[in-house]
Amino acid sequence: MRECAPSTRSANRSSAAADRRPCATRDRRSPAVASTVGNAADYTSTDLVALSVPLDRSHAGNGCLQTIPGSHKGGARSHWDDGVYKLNCNASVTEEDVASAVLNELAPGDIVAHHGLAVHGSSENRSDELRTTYIIQYAAADAFAYTTPVIDSRHRNLMVRGEPATHARVEAGVIELLPDFSAGYSSIFSLQTPVDS
Repeated sequence: MRECAPSTRSANRSSAAADRRPCATRDRRSPAVASTVGNAADYTSTDLVALSVPLDRSHAGNGCLQTIPGSHKGGARSHWDDGVYKLNCNASVTEEDVASAVLNELAPGDIVAHHGLAVHGSSENRSDELRTTYIIQYAAADAFAYTTPVIDSRHRNLMVRGEPATHARVEAGVIELLPDFSAGYSSIFSLQTPVDS
């Protein structure tokens, strides 16, 4: 097992091989902020799992994590919409997907796990409460991200079980390339928009 990279987050964000690497993040969803995350489409293989551990009560009113059951079976969804990279897969989410989304309402210390390709996200925080979630992501030792983390960590690629891979496993299919972020990129949270009161 290998750790991906810890960072700080405010509400969202890979399951199979024996060796895994984790990535811990802290997600702080402030009141009046919204985003939809999508799925992890930037790895060479899909042996990814994410664990979300709320540090505050997480409910529909403060934008709890939502997941679409079974959505990981469809593979990675495009994060491009009309020629623009959106950092989410909202363009491919159907009304049926939205209707099947599950609210993960949790107490502090509860844990929810989802496959890295499961479509997940959250609604805006419409409460006066801060919602903080600790997120740990695991990837198989031979599953590599082909993007550079915006917020790097000393924990990235930390092996928690097994041996480091000497080769990357690449699953059959098409890997969608990301735009050139060399001029700068903040994070998916830069897409969060204030909600008018």
